[in-house]
Amino acid sequence: MSELDTTQDNLLDAARRGDVERIEHLMNNSEVTQNCILDALRLAAKEGHIKCIEHLMTHSKNTSLSISVALNYALLNGRVKCVQFLLTHPKIRRIDIAASFIAVLIILFQKYKLYLLVVVILAICAPYVVEYLTLNEKLAISQLRYYFLSV
Repeated sequence: MSELDTTQDNLLDAARRGDVERIEHLMNNSEVTQNCILDALRLAAKEGHIKCIEHLMTHSKNTSLSISVALNYALLNGRVKCVQFLLTHPKIRRIDIAASFIAVLIILFQKYKLYLLVVVILAICAPYVVEYLTLNEKLAISQLRYYFLSV
Protein backbone atom coordinates (compact mmCIF):
# COMPACT_ATOMS: atom_id res chain seq x y z
CA MET A 1 0.00 0.00 0.00
CA SER A 2 1.38 3.42 -0.96
CA GLU A 3 1.86 6.32 1.43
CA LEU A 4 -0.98 8.20 -0.30
CA ASP A 5 -3.37 5.26 0.20
CA THR A 6 -2.43 5.00 3.87
CA THR A 7 -2.93 8.74 4.39
CA GLN A 8 -6.31 8.65 2.70
CA ASP A 9 -7.42 5.60 4.70
CA ASN A 10 -6.35 7.40 7.88
CA LEU A 11 -8.29 10.52 6.84
CA LEU A 12 -11.44 8.51 6.18
CA ASP A 13 -11.09 6.75 9.53
CA ALA A 14 -10.59 10.09 11.33
CA ALA A 15 -13.68 11.55 9.63
CA ARG A 16 -15.75 8.51 10.58
CA ARG A 17 -14.64 8.79 14.22
CA GLY A 18 -14.90 12.58 14.44
CA ASP A 19 -11.20 13.04 15.20
CA VAL A 20 -10.61 16.68 14.24
CA GLU A 21 -7.02 16.80 15.50
CA ARG A 22 -6.05 13.81 13.38
CA ILE A 23 -7.78 15.31 10.34
CA GLU A 24 -5.92 18.58 10.87
CA HIS A 25 -2.60 16.76 11.19
CA LEU A 26 -3.19 14.68 8.04
CA MET A 27 -4.38 17.65 5.98
CA ASN A 28 -1.42 19.82 7.00
CA ASN A 29 1.30 17.17 6.72
CA SER A 30 0.24 14.91 3.86
CA GLU A 31 -0.93 14.95 0.30
CA VAL A 32 -4.68 14.33 0.09
CA THR A 33 -6.76 14.28 -3.09
CA GLN A 34 -9.95 16.29 -3.50
CA ASN A 35 -11.88 13.04 -4.01
CA CYS A 36 -10.63 11.80 -0.66
CA ILE A 37 -11.75 15.05 0.98
CA LEU A 38 -15.23 14.53 -0.47
CA ASP A 39 -15.29 10.93 0.77
CA ALA A 40 -14.25 12.14 4.23
CA LEU A 41 -17.00 14.79 4.12
CA ARG A 42 -19.56 12.07 3.34
CA LEU A 43 -18.45 10.03 6.34
CA ALA A 44 -18.30 13.02 8.69
CA ALA A 45 -21.79 14.17 7.63
CA LYS A 46 -23.19 10.65 7.91
CA GLU A 47 -21.90 10.46 11.49
CA GLY A 48 -22.86 14.04 12.38
CA HIS A 49 -19.36 15.41 13.05
CA ILE A 50 -19.83 19.13 12.42
CA LYS A 51 -16.30 20.18 13.42
CA CYS A 52 -14.84 17.64 10.99
CA ILE A 53 -17.09 18.90 8.20
CA GLU A 54 -16.06 22.46 8.96
CA HIS A 55 -12.36 21.61 8.86
CA LEU A 56 -12.55 19.46 5.73
CA MET A 57 -14.45 22.19 3.88
CA THR A 58 -11.59 24.62 4.47
CA HIS A 59 -9.37 22.29 2.42
CA SER A 60 -11.85 21.68 -0.39
CA LYS A 61 -11.25 23.49 -3.67
CA ASN A 62 -14.97 23.35 -4.53
CA THR A 63 -16.94 24.64 -1.53
CA SER A 64 -20.26 24.38 -3.34
CA LEU A 65 -19.76 20.70 -4.14
CA SER A 66 -18.52 20.05 -0.60
CA ILE A 67 -21.61 21.63 0.91
CA SER A 68 -23.92 19.67 -1.39
CA VAL A 69 -22.21 16.36 -0.64
CA ALA A 70 -22.27 16.93 3.12
CA LEU A 71 -25.86 18.19 3.02
CA ASN A 72 -27.06 15.10 1.14
CA TYR A 73 -25.48 12.72 3.64
CA ALA A 74 -26.59 14.74 6.67
CA LEU A 75 -30.17 14.80 5.36
CA LEU A 76 -30.23 11.10 4.54
CA ASN A 77 -28.91 10.17 7.98
CA GLY A 78 -31.08 12.50 10.03
CA ARG A 79 -28.21 14.67 11.26
CA VAL A 80 -30.30 17.76 12.01
CA LYS A 81 -27.50 19.83 13.56
CA CYS A 82 -25.29 19.16 10.53
CA VAL A 83 -28.12 20.18 8.20
CA GLN A 84 -28.63 23.39 10.20
CA PHE A 85 -24.91 24.14 10.09
CA LEU A 86 -24.70 23.55 6.35
CA LEU A 87 -27.85 25.54 5.56
CA THR A 88 -26.40 28.54 7.39
CA HIS A 89 -22.95 28.27 5.82
CA PRO A 90 -22.06 31.64 4.23
CA LYS A 91 -21.09 30.04 0.90
CA ILE A 92 -24.18 27.87 0.39
CA ARG A 93 -26.24 28.72 -2.66
CA ARG A 94 -29.98 28.25 -2.99
CA ILE A 95 -29.35 25.99 -5.96
CA ASP A 96 -27.23 23.67 -3.76
CA ILE A 97 -30.07 23.44 -1.27
CA ALA A 98 -32.62 22.61 -3.96
CA ALA A 99 -30.40 20.02 -5.63
CA SER A 100 -29.78 18.29 -2.30
CA PHE A 101 -33.44 18.25 -1.37
CA ILE A 102 -34.47 16.89 -4.77
CA ALA A 103 -31.86 14.13 -4.52
CA VAL A 104 -33.06 13.20 -1.04
CA LEU A 105 -36.70 13.28 -2.11
CA ILE A 106 -36.02 10.89 -4.95
CA ILE A 107 -34.20 8.51 -2.60
CA LEU A 108 -37.04 8.69 -0.05
CA PHE A 109 -39.55 7.93 -2.80
CA GLN A 110 -37.55 5.04 -4.21
CA LYS A 111 -36.36 3.33 -1.05
CA TYR A 112 -38.90 4.03 1.62
CA LYS A 113 -42.11 5.16 -0.05
CA LEU A 114 -42.32 7.98 2.51
CA TYR A 115 -44.82 10.05 0.59
CA LEU A 116 -46.07 12.17 3.50
CA LEU A 117 -42.55 13.15 4.58
CA VAL A 118 -41.71 14.04 0.99
CA VAL A 119 -44.76 16.29 0.76
CA VAL A 120 -43.76 18.06 3.98
CA ILE A 121 -40.19 18.56 2.76
CA LEU A 122 -41.46 19.84 -0.58
CA ALA A 123 -43.76 22.32 1.15
CA ILE A 124 -40.88 23.69 3.24
CA CYS A 125 -38.43 23.83 0.35
CA ALA A 126 -40.76 24.93 -2.44
CA PRO A 127 -38.96 28.24 -3.17
CA TYR A 128 -35.61 26.48 -3.53
CA VAL A 129 -37.06 23.68 -5.64
CA VAL A 130 -38.79 26.14 -7.97
CA GLU A 131 -35.51 28.01 -8.46
CA TYR A 132 -33.67 24.74 -9.10
CA LEU A 133 -36.27 23.64 -11.64
CA THR A 134 -36.01 27.00 -13.38
CA LEU A 135 -32.21 26.95 -13.57
CA ASN A 136 -31.77 23.23 -14.24
CA GLU A 137 -35.02 22.26 -15.88
CA LYS A 138 -33.70 19.46 -18.06
CA LEU A 139 -31.71 17.79 -15.28
CA ALA A 140 -34.51 18.05 -12.72
CA ILE A 141 -37.13 16.76 -15.13
CA SER A 142 -34.94 13.82 -16.10
CA GLN A 143 -34.36 13.00 -12.41
CA LEU A 144 -38.08 13.12 -11.66
CA ARG A 145 -38.97 11.21 -14.84
CA TYR A 146 -36.48 8.50 -13.86
CA TYR A 147 -38.16 8.17 -10.47
CA PHE A 148 -41.71 8.02 -11.76
CA LEU A 149 -40.85 5.52 -14.48
CA SER A 150 -39.03 3.28 -12.00
CA VAL A 151 -41.81 3.12 -9.37
